[in-house]
Amino acid sequence: MKKKDLEKNLLIRINDLLELNLSNNERSALNRVKTGLEKSSYFPGVVDDLRNELTPLAIRSLQFIQLIFSSNEQYLNLVFLIG
Repeated sequence: MKKKDLEKNLLIRINDLLELNLSNNERSALNRVKTGLEKSSYFPGVVDDLRNELTPLAIRSLQFIQLIFSSNEQYLNLVFLIG
């Protein structure tokens, strides 16, 4: 796939993601990348920026999900002990 096609596809995906219910941090990161792509900034740099901004958010989100499942497991164990 050509570089311009990659840029175009990434911009389409970012626009699709911006239609979703996102946190302010996620929306800001995607908007910065979108602006970079629209201004024809250095593509590898734009992709690196996206990765650097979204990776910590994804890790925090995963940790939160793990906490929820851990809490649910403890709740279920309590319910089975009582019931």
